[in-house]
Amino acid sequence: PTWEGTLPTDLGIRPLSVPAPLRNYGVQTVYPTPPGTVPVQMYVPAVALAQVWADPEVTEEDKLDGLVMYRAFWDDEPRLQEALERYGVIVPSVVTLA
Repeated sequence: PTWEGTLPTDLGIRPLSVPAPLRNYGVQTVYPTPPGTVPVQMYVPAVALAQVWADPEVTEEDKLDGLVMYRAFWDDEPRLQEALERYGVIVPSVVTLA
């Protein structure tokens, strides 16, 4: 919330405001491999997907695509369930989570 700056508008990037109790939930340190890089803090995939589902500006199609991709690459349904609950996301009953 205290960040000030500009974002490149041509990339479709927009700021994401995460409530204080969730800011550190699901954060992991990633170590890039190229020489001279520094560790980066990122949300684990389940939390990133929960943020997508909690975003009212994301289309239903994109939310479902994200869910399909998550399941294709990560087998961590319990962590996804927890993340969705923490973000207060209600997934439509026509979408099975397990």
